Amino acid sequence: MEHVSSSFGLDLLYKIDRTLEESGYKMITRFSYYGREKETEEIDFLLQSQIEGLIVMPCHGVYYNPRILKLILEGFPVVVIDKKMEGISVPSVRTDNKQAIKTLVKYLWEQGCRKLGFASSEIVGTSSLQERKSGFYEAAVEYSIEVLPECELKFDLDIYNHSAGEENIEKAAAYLTQVKGKIDGIVCTEYSLVPAFMEASKRIHASVGEDIQICCVDGPEDLTIPHMKQNEIEMADKIVKLLTAQINGAGAGKDILVPAILKEEK
Repeated sequence: MEHVSSSFGLDLLYKIDRTLEESGYKMITRFSYYGREKETEEIDFLLQSQIEGLIVMPCHGVYYNPRILKLILEGFPVVVIDKKMEGISVPSVRTDNKQAIKTLVKYLWEQGCRKLGFASSEIVGTSSLQERKSGFYEAAVEYSIEVLPECELKFDLDIYNHSAGEENIEKAAAYLTQVKGKIDGIVCTEYSLVPAFMEASKRIHASVGEDIQICCVDGPEDLTIPHMKQNEIEMADKIVKLLTAQINGAGAGKDILVPAILKEEK
């Protein structure tokens, strides 16, 4: 796994562990913390531990880890989660990211928003973010929504500090200043981007969360803004079924999309 948090991953991890245990397996969990070398190191550790199968959330990036590719080519049981490895025949389970963002755009449209901006961290090489971007633009066309310039914030690698970084706050403030008076909604690809916009809004009095609606994918349980919650329980069930099928010798070359759940504004 890259990383888990209360926003996404904890329920998924717990459910996979419980379901595997019910099937007679024990799960060993390791984290890459977004590092490619660390990812390779942990995969090697797991293989030395004589695992029978691998569930992997690959690191962000343009290139795939050669160690993962080697395992797939050798026929070792592998299930990829959260991302799609384009051009590689490997079972994967992930959220229907395109539909998740389209649902958010529809929700904002129903609330009267007609001029939207799209905010994301760097998208290059990250299939989940690419799919969310595609969903945004498809929905904008479908609902005749005016699209404002995009805002790209820095991907935050700090797994302990959940507050917004100063660089991202400044970028968000500059963006809000640029689109002032022209925008009534912002769609964020991830919850981690929201704090930067909220803090920037406070500093420059941009009314984000009031005159400007903001929404995202995932978030903590007490999140009050509209967001799409990934269905971690259903994802976990499908992940375990795909993995155990491979361990038992059955073919499992499937790419499974799981619908996210809309959580409306509280």
